[in-house]
Amino acid sequence: MSKPTWIKTKDTNTAIIWEHRKSPDLTIMAYDLEEVSRLPEDKGQWYVAGAIQGRGIPDSPEIVWGKKGAISMIAKLKEAYKKWGIEGLR
Repeated sequence: MSKPTWIKTKDTNTAIIWEHRKSPDLTIMAYDLEEVSRLPEDKGQWYVAGAIQGRGIPDSPEIVWGKKGAISMIAKLKEAYKKWGIEGLR
């Protein structure tokens, strides 16, 4: 069985971070814009972006509604990276 390409390093009510296994400087991150702890069923706007060394890749940020939306966008970014490499995160 092969190792996953992405490793989840953080998953809280306000942040989700996935790190690339072979290039740990490459991450996909999502943050609750309201920066307050909320119940998982509450909705809020989330910022989702690919990042290199913790800095967002230009043109990559997306604003989505709720943690479920953030998880869905992260999945799309991982697939885009698989197809087009770093350009898929833009």
